[in-house]
Amino acid sequence: MPQQPPFIQAPAYSGTTVLNPNTNVGAGTTVLNPSMQRKNRTAYLYRISTHENIEIKSSMFRIGREATFVNYCISNNSAISGSHAYITLKDDKYFLIDTNSTNKTYVNNMMLQSNVETEINSGDKIRFANEEFEFKVI
Repeated sequence: MPQQPPFIQAPAYSGTTVLNPNTNVGAGTTVLNPSMQRKNRTAYLYRISTHENIEIKSSMFRIGREATFVNYCISNNSAISGSHAYITLKDDKYFLIDTNSTNKTYVNNMMLQSNVETEINSGDKIRFANEEFEFKVI
């Protein structure tokens, strides 16, 4: 029977190391390209009429008047469709899609074509029918 080699203890785990000359060296997993790291950002819709900040908490965030179907319900405005639009997150970019709403969706006063993704950026003005919002990423 072959003899087992003696047990050699591995060095202790030491955390995450980011290889970037502009940062301090940490401990652990080595990140070779810091730009590939997922950014910890939070997106919001700021509703102008009510001064609400609505956090976008899912990768498909539905907006409309039908409370049982959407993530954010605009129940006090009959110009809003039941399922008016949604915001998606893909590859760290946000997109707005009008879901064939009756009174349309606008980004910076440009009407969106129904069912077509339009990239949105922090600071963009969004209008669902006659309800105004500002899109923010912090």
